[in-house]
Amino acid sequence: MKPKFATVRPKRRPRFDPRRSTVIFFAALLPAALLAWGVTASVRGGSDGPTKKDPAPVRVEIAGEIMLIPGNLIRFHSTRDNGAEQVDLLLKWPGLEAYSDSFNGSLDGADGTPLLHASIGTRDNPYDSDAMLEPLYSQFFAEEASDSPEGLTGRVMAANSAYGGEVIYFSREGEPRFVTRCLSSRNEVADTCMRTVNIGSRLSLLYRFNRAYLADWRGIDSGLKKLVAEFLAAG
Repeated sequence: MKPKFATVRPKRRPRFDPRRSTVIFFAALLPAALLAWGVTASVRGGSDGPTKKDPAPVRVEIAGEIMLIPGNLIRFHSTRDNGAEQVDLLLKWPGLEAYSDSFNGSLDGADGTPLLHASIGTRDNPYDSDAMLEPLYSQFFAEEASDSPEGLTGRVMAANSAYGGEVIYFSREGEPRFVTRCLSSRNEVADTCMRTVNIGSRLSLLYRFNRAYLADWRGIDSGLKKLVAEFLAAG
């Protein structure tokens, strides 16, 4: 059954603080730049999916926080070695299972394949996606709203902003806190939604998925948070 869509008018914008928003602005642009670079690099690099089929836990330490992660979830050889600054994961949705050789589809998710790409790294700034909604994203909302899956409000970003053509989706009142940024067709990873979440004491989780799965936002977000919490608890 297709999700029901609704158009919701925006609430009154909060007061704009230019100094604070400048800092958050550059923090918000960085994930998209890294995302585009990562997709391009993986495509050019050839081997994109995990090649280690053994699910035995791998010890990974980042920013002083130790995690035990199943080896078949880790995406690249280099990040399976202890001491990496970031660990990249590739998971199949909806089960958050490991990628396998039998999977038939595009590894970058461009064709709508049910893959979640996630990166766990050092938290470089305190602002995750939820924290960027009011002081930053809301300042660039265009007048029109966007059709949105159940529980979310979608706002198109102003064409003359650095986010022109993108859409910010955020949860409505009474729903779990959730903000995601879906990239425009001019981006190298179009139809991709991305979200950052602060985890642990010093870590940040950046994950992305095809917009075709936006209606599953509750399960995706809660599932990934739970999974990473298990990595940390096991460490």
